[in-house]
Amino acid sequence: MTRFMAYLLTACIGFIGIAGCGAPEDPPEPVEAAPEMTKAMPGKIEVEILHISEEFANINTSITREELAEKGIVENSWITVTYKDKSYPMLMGKDYGDVARGEWIARIDEEDNRLQLAISFGNAATDMACTVGDKLQLQLTEAPSMENATTQPTG
Repeated sequence: MTRFMAYLLTACIGFIGIAGCGAPEDPPEPVEAAPEMTKAMPGKIEVEILHISEEFANINTSITREELAEKGIVENSWITVTYKDKSYPMLMGKDYGDVARGEWIARIDEEDNRLQLAISFGNAATDMACTVGDKLQLQLTEAPSMENATTQPTG
């Protein structure tokens, strides 16, 4: 009888483990911005580049999640990042899967709770040609129209 109970308990635990391991939901369809269609809203924010990751060249900035929220920049909003003579429109997303391969994304880095700029399957700092200590301008923008949309830089 104890052998049967041990088997039954093992089977129940195994079933619960399998049931809890279902595939995560599909990421939302990517939303892409056409720079010429992105309307700027008031309130530019200057941030400094604190770190550039070696492996993926993601750009980690000086602004925290809380500071962004105070400026109205939260998940699923759109921002335009300006560096030198180029503007980079991007979704403020949660995961790299929120945008299409090769598209820009702004997200909160889980390690330091600061804004990180990245290109899905790309190298953001290399593409932007920026380095640690450089200043970037952020601006909250309206969501773009989906017609001819892209998050490729302009300028």
